[in-house]
Amino acid sequence: TYQPRADLCILGLELVVEVKFWYRGKSVKDLTEEIAADLTLYLRKDSPYRAVIAAIWDDGARTEEQAELKRGLKGLSGLFDVVIVNRPSCMNDPEATAPVAKKKAKKAT
Repeated sequence: TYQPRADLCILGLELVVEVKFWYRGKSVKDLTEEIAADLTLYLRKDSPYRAVIAAIWDDGARTEEQAELKRGLKGLSGLFDVVIVNRPSCMNDPEATAPVAKKKAKKAT
């Protein structure tokens, strides 16, 4: 049985904030299905929650696919809103940190 772990629950607002990591290899369809499955469990009749906000970290910085993802998710019942944060383009880029490393190496010699 699939049992999601809610990332942040705010009982006074009857709200769940579901945080997802959008891996580079995961499709819009796969992520939408995953969040839809979570919604069905969080928003059952016996649940104290009535809405979910999906907060998504886009590790691939796929800005061209985000509108499609938001459209698909906003059609899900009980999903209040979607927030997508992109991985900065220089993050995990060895070229972005190279000048700093070279300057330190020159000072040491």
